[in-house]
Amino acid sequence: RSEVWMLGLRMTAGIDLADFELRFGKSFEEFYPEKISAWVRNGLARCADAVTLTPSGMLLLDSLVAELI
Repeated sequence: RSEVWMLGLRMTAGIDLADFELRFGKSFEEFYPEKISAWVRNGLARCADAVTLTPSGMLLLDSLVAELI
């Protein structure tokens, strides 16, 4: 999972949440409660059908990925 996030968040398309759930059998929120909402609240990510990082989030990419490992 961490490799999917590490590589996916580096891409402008981000991580498709439905794909993630199909691939791993649980939603991102089930694996990492509150992470996406905290990132969105702090202006680091956007979330609709996919999680994408804002320019500020991209600057902190390594720290955000470390939170998921």
